Amino acid sequence: MKPVFSCIVILLVFSSLHQLFLLPGVGEVEVRQEETGAIWPTEWGGAEHRLQSPTGVDDDLGNVMGRFRVEGLSSIIGGAVGPEGTFYATTREGYLMAVDPFSGLLWRSEEPVGANVSGPALDSAGNIYLTSDGRLLSFTPGGQERWSLIATGGAAFSTSPTVTWNGTIYVGDEEGELYCIDTDGEIRWRKRVSHGPIYVPIAVDGRWGNIYVAIHREGVHFLTSAAEEYFFYPVNISASAQIIALKKAIYIAGEKNVSYVSQVVSWTFNVTPELPRSIGLSWARDSLFVPTEASVICLRRRAEVEWIVETLTSENTGSTLLIDRYGTIFVGGHNLTAITSTGEVKYSRRYEGGVIERLYPGIEGLLYAVDDRDTLVVFGRTSSAAYRGLRAERVEGGLLIRWEHPWGNPNTTYRLSRIEGDGPLVVICNTTGTSFLDVNVTEGNIYRYHLVATVREYLLVFYNDIEVQLWGGGSWPMMGGNVLHTSQSTFNTSSNSGGFLWRVPVPNAIYSSPAVGSDGTVYVPSGKTLRAFGPGGTPLWNLSLSATSNCTPLIGRDGMIYLTTADGRLWAVNPNGTLRWSRKVAPHFWAAPTQAPNGTLYVGGIDGYLYALTEEGDILWKVYTGGPVETYPAVGHNGTIYVSNDNGYVLAVSPSGRAYWSYNVGNVTLGGPSIAPDGTIYVGVRGLGVVALTPRGVVKWTCEFERGSDTNPSISYNGDIYAGSLDGYLYDISPDGLIRWRYPTGLIIKSDPLIGLNEEIYFASYDGFLYALNPTGNLLWKFRTGSGIFSSPAVDAEGNLYIISWDGYLYAIGGDLPAPPGELHASYYKSYVELTWEARGREDIIAGYQIYRVDSRGEERLVGETTEERFNDTTVTPRGLYTYYVRSVDARGRTSPEASAITVNLSEIIRPPSPPFNLTARVISGWVNLTWMPPAFDGGVPIVKYVVYRGESGSSLKPVGETEWTFYLDDMRGREGVFVYAVLAVNAANKSNVSSPLEVQLSGVPSPPVVVECFLSPSFLHARWLPPEYEGAAPVRHYKVAIYADADFKYELFNYTTPTNRTNLNLTLPSHTPIFAGMEYYIVVYAVNRYGVSPPSEPYQTIAEEGFAIIFFRAEREETPDGTWRVRVTWGLSDPSRVSELHLYKYRSGEEYDLQEDSIQLSPFSAYYIDGDVKPGCAYYYRLEVTLDDGRTFTRESNIVTIPHMRPRQIIILVVIVISVIVGISAIAIALFLSMRKVPGRRVWGGYPPPPSAVAPEFQIGGAERGRGPPRWSEE
Repeated sequence: MKPVFSCIVILLVFSSLHQLFLLPGVGEVEVRQEETGAIWPTEWGGAEHRLQSPTGVDDDLGNVMGRFRVEGLSSIIGGAVGPEGTFYATTREGYLMAVDPFSGLLWRSEEPVGANVSGPALDSAGNIYLTSDGRLLSFTPGGQERWSLIATGGAAFSTSPTVTWNGTIYVGDEEGELYCIDTDGEIRWRKRVSHGPIYVPIAVDGRWGNIYVAIHREGVHFLTSAAEEYFFYPVNISASAQIIALKKAIYIAGEKNVSYVSQVVSWTFNVTPELPRSIGLSWARDSLFVPTEASVICLRRRAEVEWIVETLTSENTGSTLLIDRYGTIFVGGHNLTAITSTGEVKYSRRYEGGVIERLYPGIEGLLYAVDDRDTLVVFGRTSSAAYRGLRAERVEGGLLIRWEHPWGNPNTTYRLSRIEGDGPLVVICNTTGTSFLDVNVTEGNIYRYHLVATVREYLLVFYNDIEVQLWGGGSWPMMGGNVLHTSQSTFNTSSNSGGFLWRVPVPNAIYSSPAVGSDGTVYVPSGKTLRAFGPGGTPLWNLSLSATSNCTPLIGRDGMIYLTTADGRLWAVNPNGTLRWSRKVAPHFWAAPTQAPNGTLYVGGIDGYLYALTEEGDILWKVYTGGPVETYPAVGHNGTIYVSNDNGYVLAVSPSGRAYWSYNVGNVTLGGPSIAPDGTIYVGVRGLGVVALTPRGVVKWTCEFERGSDTNPSISYNGDIYAGSLDGYLYDISPDGLIRWRYPTGLIIKSDPLIGLNEEIYFASYDGFLYALNPTGNLLWKFRTGSGIFSSPAVDAEGNLYIISWDGYLYAIGGDLPAPPGELHASYYKSYVELTWEARGREDIIAGYQIYRVDSRGEERLVGETTEERFNDTTVTPRGLYTYYVRSVDARGRTSPEASAITVNLSEIIRPPSPPFNLTARVISGWVNLTWMPPAFDGGVPIVKYVVYRGESGSSLKPVGETEWTFYLDDMRGREGVFVYAVLAVNAANKSNVSSPLEVQLSGVPSPPVVVECFLSPSFLHARWLPPEYEGAAPVRHYKVAIYADADFKYELFNYTTPTNRTNLNLTLPSHTPIFAGMEYYIVVYAVNRYGVSPPSEPYQTIAEEGFAIIFFRAEREETPDGTWRVRVTWGLSDPSRVSELHLYKYRSGEEYDLQEDSIQLSPFSAYYIDGDVKPGCAYYYRLEVTLDDGRTFTRESNIVTIPHMRPRQIIILVVIVISVIVGISAIAIALFLSMRKVPGRRVWGGYPPPPSAVAPEFQIGGAERGRGPPRWSEE
């Protein structure tokens, strides 16, 4: 019997382990979207001929960037646009050419490629295909011929080629044969479609591969990708017709009507007036856009007119249409018109060059056009697309306007125009040179210069406009350099190599920035003192103030210096340092005033008012801004004053004190407004980045940084915007709001960049360096100071730079000598003195250091040289008194003009320092900025470092970092609660006690969600995401789901905020949402709690599907409260309203179970089913069958779900029970065996006591007599 029990146990254990390790498998299918590579592969766009661009076009076109025409050539037959924006075209003479819209003709075929040439077509590698003289030709992107193919049937090729995304070429011949050819010129197959000629280019549905062949005066043949004809539609079609390919349907554009054809339905729409001579229909999002001579018609399915735009001029002759990826319709003619997908005209601008006949998409938001004079025209914004290189330099006698030849082409003439103030545009010179000295300029006025170049008499080049203000008071008279706050310098700084000139102490000036007068005098507020320094840093005078001043002084137009103090007073100081007047204006001030060209002073107060005053300090008016003002007002065109405040408001105020408009950018604006030549206002916003507003206060774009910006955006001559960020990067932003590049510094940037005449960028960081970059973001040099920098640089007429550091010095930078070392530190270790210091200035020009020592007798000698920032003097005498001097040395042996010094008294005993004091904290975008005062007693030797401690409230403090400075940045992003900080000081031998503890309260927004599933169609959105890993300081309330057209989040097409914090969304999109089937989009989710919005999730890239779809279908097992298993089946449908029947089928081991066998239909709007009839140890999967109201059926299978036998804990209990039973049985068997050996002949029934019926009635236990015992059968 024991083997039987053993086998049973083994089988049970094996079965349990088998179920324990049996896991269901999951399969994944990778889907990859192919791309054509070319922006516009054929004359009609893609192979579908829909005239729909895969790129976006700038939403504010109309400025002609350039015109190009090859002399001696007649009309352009067709064009295509390559991936780099190159325009390929063929001409009626048979030439093939490539044009760069920025630099002109790239190449042209030396001889005509033939007669009767077609328009070009491009493949993904950039190869060119065309037909000519009945042949099919292929060329490289550089114009070299690859191969030539003649039709094998003997007839000539008669259509322009159509190239699909997979490299297949379709072309027809004059005898009705269709050819399928690969990119190497090999014929894959050919099929005779008809005996009539094929003139209309072949249309191919790139997604399904269906082919549509139009036969002249016969009809249209519908073919599969395998060349099998499945439908024919007879129609009298012209040779110039256009075919638009859809899924098993087409649109046909004739001369006077438009037709829709499919196997199921067809209709015709008559167009009045008739279509233009260059027919061009566009199709997108189930809408057909039809151009007529004077209007654009939008047709929906079944010829329903959705809208008609008749706002074009009566003389408009129409043109082909073009739709960009965002749904904007562009149409040519005498005007260039942009229309939204809902029929609203965005703009209609006159084109003076003739009539625009064809449109093509370009790169960087540009639009190409061919007019009736066969000129290629490039449309774009002046700010973003115009040629760069116009400069204005302040010289003796006026302004020297300089520029460069476009692309280095000297065969160019120029027309320079100027606008003075608000006056008209006046031409001031026509020249072939590259400079002009404008002597008719007046101090204080603002001048805008406009330059147009004509290259080779046919190409017009527009330069970026520049705006310059002349200011007689100084070379850098105010914050931002001028009243526009562009931070542009009119002086050449290209010779500034970053060398050291001089430095002077300016205590308590850490938040101030210098101003520089016309004579080179530098003015710096230093605590309660205004200081003036002459050439070489010579102190000229000091003026005591009534309170601390942290502003950048204003040097007025007459040389008067204006500044504010914290007690709300405005000061006017004569250039010689005498007080002219002082007025109490507001309760408190932080920033200095700005002076308009007419002399009016504008200054914002902490009380929230903007004040206007005369030059004598009399208040003209004041206007409330809505919050404390810490920024400097800017004065723009027409004298309008722009100001921002701490509550996020940006205001435009008239010179008379009337508020034009206000706009809330959503957060603190410590970076004031700056004004571009076109009137755009740029504002730096904390927690956001840079916001661009139109002169009327409408948002043009927002460029987001990780932690926002506290700087005043600077505007270069080229129109780029530079702004520092709290994430430690300097950003270069295009005029369209796109980030060109960013440069890292490691710590926050609160310094406004200064733009040199040749586009050099100078800015400082909290890491203690002044940086110099070229326009492409590469480092030219960097100058090191002794501590962090909040100051903004200033410049003088010689190109020298000035900056204030937290080490308490004003630095002048511009020479070629090495800077002196930083502060010396000395430590005494029994037999030697160790000196340490830090490098200053440009570290790359310092070759080493010279160390001098003066003893108590006054004798000075050189005690050593070193290349490191430390030196050990071993020749000292105990209890001696020494003074050390250290100078920097460059590679040519030149020493720094100054030396750093320290006195060491070896007779003093080194003692522990006292604790640091005045510990303060400021939270900046998740970073805790700690500052403190050094110990009152350093123990007799310098402090070498500080140790920072941190702990949660009520817990012990632990060290989190060390620093040599009296500030520390602690990264607490994503943390919330109350934290306690303390600091101790360390000298050469001992450490102090910790400072008084400081509590800091933190709160934050959630971390980004993670999008895991998404489905998008033109009418439906499904998304599912994981909640944030960190909720922030409060629970997530809801989520914001946004659809973007690009991965940089610049073009938001739709957004929706969920009412709850559920992590999935099924939403029917509004009909006007610009989502197009087959296009690529990005889904982003934000989490929102009461503290704000999280950063965006990683964008989920998806392709919009067309029509109905089963979005997802999955099965998951779940345990019931009683310990059994069941299966939950869930699904999502893109449009449940179209469902007529819904069936769910269940499979197990090849057996099919129809859950609807009782004729109970699931509701079309149901989203789940719970299957409780499942057995342990079995595997199941499900199939969903959906029937639509039009009779179509969709099916989808779920994943496999395996039901386990039992849980691991149950297996363990079972094993224990089985082992216990085996042990018990074994014990009983042993006991019986022993008992039988003691009583011979005694046997039992099967090893067990006999059943009661087997006991004889006489059998008694314990009686005096024995019965007969059990019957004989018990022995068997």
